[in-house]
Amino acid sequence: MIDAISNKLTNSITSSSAVSRLIAISMIRDNAGRLAAPFVNALYYQSTLSSSEFSDTIRRMEEIHVSWSLVEYLQDNLPKNKYFQQQIETTKASYYEQSEMFLRDLSEQAKVTHRLNINAYEFSMQYRKGLGAIEALQNNYINELFRLYKQEERQALTKFVIVVLILIANITLLAGIMTYIQRHILKPLSDLNKAASLLANSTENTSGKNISEIQSLFNSLNVLDQQMKLQQSIHEKLVKDSEEDPLTKLANRRRFTREALSMLAMSSENPTHLVLIDLDYFKKVNDGWGHVVGDHVLVGIADVLRKYSHPNSLSTRLGGEEFAIIFPPNIELDLAQQLEILQTKIRQLKINNEQGGTLSVTASFGVASSTSTHANALKNLLTEADEALYRAKNQGRDQICYTQSN
Repeated sequence: MIDAISNKLTNSITSSSAVSRLIAISMIRDNAGRLAAPFVNALYYQSTLSSSEFSDTIRRMEEIHVSWSLVEYLQDNLPKNKYFQQQIETTKASYYEQSEMFLRDLSEQAKVTHRLNINAYEFSMQYRKGLGAIEALQNNYINELFRLYKQEERQALTKFVIVVLILIANITLLAGIMTYIQRHILKPLSDLNKAASLLANSTENTSGKNISEIQSLFNSLNVLDQQMKLQQSIHEKLVKDSEEDPLTKLANRRRFTREALSMLAMSSENPTHLVLIDLDYFKKVNDGWGHVVGDHVLVGIADVLRKYSHPNSLSTRLGGEEFAIIFPPNIELDLAQQLEILQTKIRQLKINNEQGGTLSVTASFGVASSTSTHANALKNLLTEADEALYRAKNQGRDQICYTQSN
């Protein structure tokens, strides 16, 4: 608001070309007055004009012409602009006809007769006709600018008062808000804090009302805390369920993909190892022993991977009877020894059915390694490990096969 008022004053009527126009009109009035001086002096002393005075007269007339051109060129934004434009044209015509042409005729006459054939009174009356029109134009212009200046001054004062009133209203509103917060929020909290401290220290008696308020506050906080813990527990369960295989409780494919990409993105000279594990003849287990025993086998395999794999590795059930282990690059690992241990523990796994029968299983391993951090690194690693697993199956199963790079 204040900037708007400042801009309004800066671009106001009284600071525009109207002032320049008034200066040009005043210059015309000043030069027109000086133009008559040598003629009045010659008439008073009954002499004629000197050559220098003739030259000064011509020069002043030219200066007046320039000033008239400036007046016509400058355009103001006065409310009465059309009226002043007409008065300027009328005044200019009156000056040329009544004053300038009159002086030019006298000058030509004086050059020939070496005297001025007119008395001082007649000269003054004739010359005043054009000069008076210029003075009237000048006075009207000054009065109009002064009127507009006073009008803008009143408008600026009014806007300034409005700004001040708005500031006062804002300050009052802010003070009211602060008072309300102090009385209805901060002070009750402060009183409760003091009462709770007194109650805890048992240094003074605390009123029953304060005790009731404190108890109510604590009850509300307990309810809020329980709700937040419940929401956190629900959130954690949803995250866990979305990334955990429901049967084996190992990581599922979604979590495997997320963590594998993170491991492969690590900048390291050590490789990331991926092991694909597929149970041998698992379809025969399901067909011959039943799906319940098949589920027990899958859970038993998961227990072996969870118990005997490196603690920083990620064991995953990819689906069906296929499992995966991925080892990050920043761990110390004897990969061959690790896989031999897992192979042995799977061989030693015994699954009993309800009829007293005992089932043993074996698994084939396909191993691939990579130091690449490329976007397709995981896809390539899975492809290589799957090819190694395929070779292990073709070589009689219960084998550990590595890619050529390993």
